[in-house]
Amino acid sequence: MRTILGYLLLSLVAAQVPSEEGSHPPIPKKPFELTTSDLPSTYHYYTSGTVTVDFIVNKNGDVEDAVVIDTFDISYNAVILDKVKGTKYIPAHQNGIPVRVRYRLPIAFGR
Repeated sequence: MRTILGYLLLSLVAAQVPSEEGSHPPIPKKPFELTTSDLPSTYHYYTSGTVTVDFIVNKNGDVEDAVVIDTFDISYNAVILDKVKGTKYIPAHQNGIPVRVRYRLPIAFGR
């Protein structure tokens, strides 16, 4: 469980920060929590793989057009999409102005 959240946080923090003053990538207000009880019964502690989600964070910080673009087990997709869509972001800024951006989030499962 800690591994899932650790990789998620690392993925969000590792986004490239623009070098312009007043610019930054989208920042989650609170990272979503993915617990084993949220996952389908096919989940086991030894499960490993990556689910990659592509989505847009709009000017209000809402997630739009979320889609799983790579997965190791399709039974996880619905749960992960629900969690990603429910995450509220501080929108990305360019020159101090909120902007709509596309974001790709890899979520790693495993040890």
